[in-house]
Amino acid sequence: MTLRGEVDSSPRLNRSDRVQFWLQANRLLEITGRTKAEQTTDDTSGRVYVSVPLLQGTGLYPGEVVDVTGVLYKPQSESYEGGFDFSLYLARQGGFSGLSASQVADTGQRSRPGPLWRLRRQVIQVQTRALGSPRGPLLSSMVLGQRSVDLPFDVQDLFRRVGLSHVVAVSGFHVSLMLGLVLQLTRRRSAQTTFWCGTVTLIGLLLITGLQPSILRAVLMAQAALLALIVRRRTQPIGSLLVAAGLLLLFNPLWIWDLGFQLSFLATLGLLVTSPGLMRGLDWLPVPLAAAIAIPIAATLWTLPLQLFHFGLVTPYSILVNILTTPLVTVSSVIGFWEPDWRCYGSPPVNLLPWWQGL
Repeated sequence: MTLRGEVDSSPRLNRSDRVQFWLQANRLLEITGRTKAEQTTDDTSGRVYVSVPLLQGTGLYPGEVVDVTGVLYKPQSESYEGGFDFSLYLARQGGFSGLSASQVADTGQRSRPGPLWRLRRQVIQVQTRALGSPRGPLLSSMVLGQRSVDLPFDVQDLFRRVGLSHVVAVSGFHVSLMLGLVLQLTRRRSAQTTFWCGTVTLIGLLLITGLQPSILRAVLMAQAALLALIVRRRTQPIGSLLVAAGLLLLFNPLWIWDLGFQLSFLATLGLLVTSPGLMRGLDWLPVPLAAAIAIPIAATLWTLPLQLFHFGLVTPYSILVNILTTPLVTVSSVIGFWEPDWRCYGSPPVNLLPWWQGL
């Protein structure tokens, strides 16, 4: 059949080297049988999971209206206990059918990609040209998250095996890092200046990374902390976490099944509940070192059941790896956020991307 609809997600490569994306279908154009073709213009609706050959999917962007021709199929459930349930995976994202497509045709309804999508593409292109592959996509994943970047699957699997999957997924780490920089730079300014600088930074971070559940949760909690700074009131972190989770699920209830949302919520809850006790037990160490040890331990303890359920593995040395790599990840993320801005407007005062490539 041939479906017409709007590309509803950023196209990405899957493990079969095909381009995958969600199609918000609005019209059924043609159904082709074995003996005859039936032309129709039936209106239809719903999200369809589409996979197309690499050449057919190159150049697609969210919001583009296309005609997709292929075989519609019902996704299979798990073939054995504990196996991957494709139908459940699609259902949790609001889709119940797939289309194995062979052709994508432009409808002539020209629309330019959104400015934010173009900005993300520009960031990825600049960093890939400067660093090559896979260093460039890796740095882009640290900035934009792996959902926006076609990071090679062997690199993703490697980070997952050593317990560093959060490094290539936009999370509360990025929000706390950028907000911490703002607070440090405006520490001698008024509370109002800090509030507005922090708010603008959070909005910019949210726009460039996209509406991902984990980053939205962190932005809401960070905004609550900035607001408390203005009204000179202390926040209740656990209460802020619950309110943020509730607001996000009201906005999109299907996010309850999103792995990023689940890991972000549990990791934050672990930091709030467990890390203070760990910090007290490590009070004989310098505060930065004690925090570098306590934070990964607390986050790992609370997310361990979820990791075992989804991935079936746990790395004993993941806490040590997180402690050793945190400084490098922090520096790399800051460079990744600021360096492309200079590159877009000419030569930066200090070009840091070659330095990152050397690492």
